[in-house]
Amino acid sequence: MPLSFIQIFSISKPIIGMIHLAGANRAEKLRRALDELTIYEEEGVDGAIIEDYHGDFRDVRAALLGSRDHTIIRGVNILKGRANPFDYATLCGGKFVQLDNIQTPDLDLDDYNKSRKQLDVSVFGGVRFKYTRETGNPLEQERRLDSKLL
Repeated sequence: MPLSFIQIFSISKPIIGMIHLAGANRAEKLRRALDELTIYEEEGVDGAIIEDYHGDFRDVRAALLGSRDHTIIRGVNILKGRANPFDYATLCGGKFVQLDNIQTPDLDLDDYNKSRKQLDVSVFGGVRFKYTRETGNPLEQERRLDSKLL
């Protein structure tokens, strides 16, 4: 069973940094990501999310594999494409995935539920992510649906 938020971080309000994978090519993105993780660790940041904002799932994979020697708690956010973030999180012993949008029209629920049952990875999520279309459901209905998924 996935760990709770408090079990992952051991504090109620952790500082979680974001690695956006910026750079001119895959090698530069990887170098910058690992440098940023090192800085986060040195400065006492509690966790880091590796996200494909400026890259793609291959860049996320390279950063996760390259970060195995880092001790900071790592999570994954895949914004683009259909790559399964649960699979990527398990590459490096990641403890969580961030899903920016867990509105059911934008989520493959079968794949999501299968991954949640098989993998020991927690989910952090949001309602009505700024870059996605609205479902048309009232906010309270979406919150109820989201709470069932998390």
